[in-house]
Amino acid sequence: MHVHYVWDGSADPVASLRAQSRAETVVEAVQNARRQLRAGVTTVRDVGSTDDVAITVGAAIREGQIPGPRTFASGRTIIITGGHDPFWGIESDGVDAVRSAVRTLRSRGADLIKVSATGGVYGQAVGEDPGASELSFEELDAVVDEAHRFDLQVAAHAVGTEGIRNAVEAGVDTVEHGNLMDDETLSLLIEKDVAYDPTVFIYRDIARSDSIPGYAAENARSVYERHAEVFARAVENDARIVAGSDAGSPNLPHPGLHRARVHGRVRTGSRGRTRGHDVQRGRPAGPPRPRRRRGGDAGGRRRLLAGPTRRYRCGRLAVARRERRRGVPFAARMLSRMTRGKPSARFGRGRFSLLVSFAREVRSPRIERGASRSTVGCSTRLS
Repeated sequence: MHVHYVWDGSADPVASLRAQSRAETVVEAVQNARRQLRAGVTTVRDVGSTDDVAITVGAAIREGQIPGPRTFASGRTIIITGGHDPFWGIESDGVDAVRSAVRTLRSRGADLIKVSATGGVYGQAVGEDPGASELSFEELDAVVDEAHRFDLQVAAHAVGTEGIRNAVEAGVDTVEHGNLMDDETLSLLIEKDVAYDPTVFIYRDIARSDSIPGYAAENARSVYERHAEVFARAVENDARIVAGSDAGSPNLPHPGLHRARVHGRVRTGSRGRTRGHDVQRGRPAGPPRPRRRRGGDAGGRRRLLAGPTRRYRCGRLAVARRERRRGVPFAARMLSRMTRGKPSARFGRGRFSLLVSFAREVRSPRIERGASRSTVGCSTRLS
């Protein structure tokens, strides 16, 4: 419920956006909408796009002109002069200016209104303070009043404590991020039934990354720990939480939810005594499951799983040590039998034939828990 179609999810999507022409940005947005749908996402909110591109893309999807999930788009964001995300902002100072901005967005076909109540972590190297309050309470109140008059919801980007409180008191419909929310404001958010879209993953990822702009990593580190605590308290106190990935942000390409997995008790929207579910897979949430080792079992049996792509590489196939004949590991003997001693062999006919290539044996004396194992390199190609 929080994406940006015009961002490409690279290490610095703002730089990528500025390097694109408007036509290239539209193509990027259409491709990202298709990626969301192919990943199984059926509804998104796009809360920030240059030139209101996401509004146009959302309308095209509704009319059946292009494939994509049901899209609710805010278009440009209402910000103060020089405020957060100026590249897609409508700079508006004062009550009259923000009311005019709401009317402008409504005339462009916006499905909701997005405001920046505070600064942010990423967007501009100079003047970006995540804790600073930007739009005043009076301006936020005017935005909410004008938007609700036209039956439009208001989503507030809010990181700093004061800005979050101003947004909740003004009556916004959703709080985006809410990193530094205090307990009093959280109680008010729950009392007013304001939905909370935490987007926790992206802040953790930015804080830990060394490939994104340095100012963004520093800003993220200043708010992430508190952010995780706020999210835990929100879940514990039964706040209304929606699943938002912030897809398109630094190092988070679309669809985004494939990485932004929330481990914990999470409800997505409605109230009720429902057990939390993993927002990606729809199964009961809990601690991350340990990965299965790519080694064999005691009998040395392994299954070679083919992926959905036409060409793939299995890499190094680890096989547990077992009784060997003439010092040759079981997997090597198995592949040798499949290829009848040749470097490669083809199985089946036509377009669904499988080519198995025997690569080489690689000895690895120490792998997990000190067990001695052997690895065999192999590759397959579906022609």
